[in-house]
Amino acid sequence: MNLKLDIPLKIQEKYHFVTYTYAISFDLHDNHYVDGFLVVANDIIYVFIDNVLTKQYRINEYESIKVQATYSGGYLYALKDKKEHIIIEFSKHYYDKIASLALGIDLYLQDGFYGESDMMEKHCSICQTPFIEGSTYCAYCNKKKNIIKNFLPFLLKYKWWIILQLFITLLVVLLSTIRPSLYQKIVDDFIDAKVFNSSFVLFVFFLLLIFFLNSVLGFFKGIVSFNVTYGFIHDLRVKVYDKVQHMSLQSANKRTTGGLISRISNDVTTISNVMTSSFTYIIFAMIQFIIIAVLMIYQNVLLTLIVILPAPIVVIICNRLWQVIGIKYQKNWKYVSSSNNTLHDILSGIKVVKTYGTENKEVERFNKASKDVKDINTYTEKFWSTYTPIINFIFGFSQVIIYYFISKSIVDGSTVFTIGDLIKWTSYASMIYTSVNMLASLPRRLNELAISADKINDILNEKDEFDSSFKENIETKGEVVFDKVRFGYISFAPVLKEISFKINPKETIGIVGYSGSGKTTLVNLIMKLYSPNHGKIYLDGQDISKIDSYAYRKQIGAVLQETLLFSGTILENIKYGNENASLNDVIRVAKMAKAHDFIMKKEFGYDSKLGKQGEGLSGGEKQRIAIARALLANPSIFIFDEATSSLDTITEKEIQDAIANISKTKTTFIIAHRLSTLQNANRLIVLNRGKMVEFGSHEQLLAKKGYYYSLVKAQYMNYEK
Repeated sequence: MNLKLDIPLKIQEKYHFVTYTYAISFDLHDNHYVDGFLVVANDIIYVFIDNVLTKQYRINEYESIKVQATYSGGYLYALKDKKEHIIIEFSKHYYDKIASLALGIDLYLQDGFYGESDMMEKHCSICQTPFIEGSTYCAYCNKKKNIIKNFLPFLLKYKWWIILQLFITLLVVLLSTIRPSLYQKIVDDFIDAKVFNSSFVLFVFFLLLIFFLNSVLGFFKGIVSFNVTYGFIHDLRVKVYDKVQHMSLQSANKRTTGGLISRISNDVTTISNVMTSSFTYIIFAMIQFIIIAVLMIYQNVLLTLIVILPAPIVVIICNRLWQVIGIKYQKNWKYVSSSNNTLHDILSGIKVVKTYGTENKEVERFNKASKDVKDINTYTEKFWSTYTPIINFIFGFSQVIIYYFISKSIVDGSTVFTIGDLIKWTSYASMIYTSVNMLASLPRRLNELAISADKINDILNEKDEFDSSFKENIETKGEVVFDKVRFGYISFAPVLKEISFKINPKETIGIVGYSGSGKTTLVNLIMKLYSPNHGKIYLDGQDISKIDSYAYRKQIGAVLQETLLFSGTILENIKYGNENASLNDVIRVAKMAKAHDFIMKKEFGYDSKLGKQGEGLSGGEKQRIAIARALLANPSIFIFDEATSSLDTITEKEIQDAIANISKTKTTFIIAHRLSTLQNANRLIVLNRGKMVEFGSHEQLLAKKGYYYSLVKAQYMNYEK
């Protein structure tokens, strides 16, 4: 979320802000709408109304900066001696942004530095319309140019197919334009004249030949179209999935699983349909319209005007109507995404659903999500069902005028028009109106393209976490240094604060603390799954932000608290991080992880198939497979996050002995809920509410009788009970 807007020119010309921390707009003062602007610079809050400085607040003079919600929006206030000092007021459109601003300023008051908002924008900065979830696209204001630039390379791959498709389209149009003249010739020269001879048969043959050629060309056009469309869908879908895989975990967590699924499936298909099929039809319509219009003008200007007159009226109506219905298509994406999210949550948690007997509740939940999709689709289709007959009536009215005009001329005995002309001109009109109908749908197609393209561009423009082509291994000793590291999953709410320590190579480090103290977050930073908001992390003296993530993580073997196995065989799961490992290597690490015996008791041994998320194994068995997987990767740094929590005491002791042997040659970080298992660690990092309160060996910390001592004592007392 951008909290540092450009300062308005009139303000900047007078006050000359060289550097500033925050700059945002607001819209209320004394319950009246104003042109408001707020700047935070040099620890002072400047408030401008209609470009005039009205208030100043020195931040350090206050205890905290907060936001209070109201019915219409809210207000930003400074607290001093338990008294509120209102800084600005704002409508609800500004609430998220100003609430983030308050968090950033308050963080400075409490911890001495300003925060940066990593939240996504929720409203259009121009019209304040809420964005749909996971998007920064406004259907009203967005006039993006080059919106399809990311997709052109995928089309260029099929450029010769596309050229062939356009050539076939041109042939189809040219053949179609011949038919009305053949109709006229057959009616006037043969049927009306009551002549049946070889020439008549020849003309009928030509008409059949045109239909045959159109069918053949349609067949080849379909084959070409399928090659382009499905090739485009495949290439783009794989590219989007590739980008999802290579985006940082921090970026991925900002998006819902259902939203990502919807982009990879629905949005890619929409883009392909518009860019391949729809544009082909539109090009067909344009070529047909131009050719028929030229032919009609050449033959009769007046009739041409009668035929073409409804066309601009229909286009204007379509554009006006689309301004009304366009936002509904944006909401459709939101509801489809929400439905996918609901479905994903229900199916992922099917075991919990069964456990609590909430099947009917979940059916009703999905029913509501699906009903939203049904209702929005029903609304849009009703809209077009209402609009289409109006357009058809306009076209039909024009055709009736043509019938009347030509028929009256024939009945009056005029030689200007014939019955063949009547058939020819009504055919021309039908072809023109078909083309106009296709062109009238262009705004609809373009808006569908724009909405879906924005979702896909959001992924394609995401910076890769690392270069997927980088495969070079790095040599590490295992020295890890944290230098004043601060991190929060939301940057304004730090989970870790000012963490500093140095770990020597081959040390075993225990990480302890109550739940929520930041233990798992600490190892997430070590694994480079997230980047610190402030401070640095070093590996062997090198800033890990400058080390390729792919190469870095190859040096880490992790067994996490939430054990995840994939559908496949046990062998495939153990070899997941090292596909080139031999069967002997797999058996060796399985024995080290105390997994070999239970694997061999399976009917198919290492080739035994596992279900979704390792279904078919107990929790302890899953953890031992995960430990074997980490061992097989042969990393320089091991991380065990509650890696033995699902094991019985005897097996845990055996695994701990194996880990102890491994740790002699590797830098190892261990999180364990049983503090007794960490007695052999070289040193312990003790965390409390995100801060490292103690750091030392088990004996040193016990002798200190501080926070760690209280943890051990509390756990011992629990065991006694």
